[in-house]
Amino acid sequence: MKIIPVLFLVFLLSGQISANEGKMKNVLIVYGSFSGSTKEVAEKMKSTLEKNKLSVDAMAADVKKMDLKKYDLVIIGSAIRGDAPHEKVLGFVKANKEKLEKKKVALFIVCITITSKYEEKRKNAEKYPEKIAGGLNPVSTAVFAGNAPSSGWFANMMGNLFLGIKPGDFRDWDKINEWVISLLKL
Repeated sequence: MKIIPVLFLVFLLSGQISANEGKMKNVLIVYGSFSGSTKEVAEKMKSTLEKNKLSVDAMAADVKKMDLKKYDLVIIGSAIRGDAPHEKVLGFVKANKEKLEKKKVALFIVCITITSKYEEKRKNAEKYPEKIAGGLNPVSTAVFAGNAPSSGWFANMMGNLFLGIKPGDFRDWDKINEWVISLLKL
């Protein structure tokens, strides 16, 4: 009876059966966003995980100490501004460090610097997850390009000259989706 494996595969691909069933069930996404781009990334991640039959809470990192017992995975994301993560994200990690050390934690960064024409700027951006880890050992990290709206000709020229960046929305939604789906296998 080869039809049963084929039907199972069809159901799995159609979303009727979660590939994650019996594993991860509850996910928390905590993020810090300066202009809304990181918030939009977190909301997209939430939607993707919910389509995979997970219960997901997503919130700005305004909360300090939290009860994390019910979460199987905590995803922490931060925008970067001036080479620094969002201070509320750093506060959340610090306030909950002991609890987070006992959880699966994934970290993501949203920054425009990863699109820089200067290699040293891009390499520096790849290290940004370390800035929010605070000694945690994340199961996965990612750095995503952000959204840099035009700030007028002078600011745009200075950004291009010193940082090697241009204005625009460089978020790669397929890459973001691929990363968050990869977390289901952990």
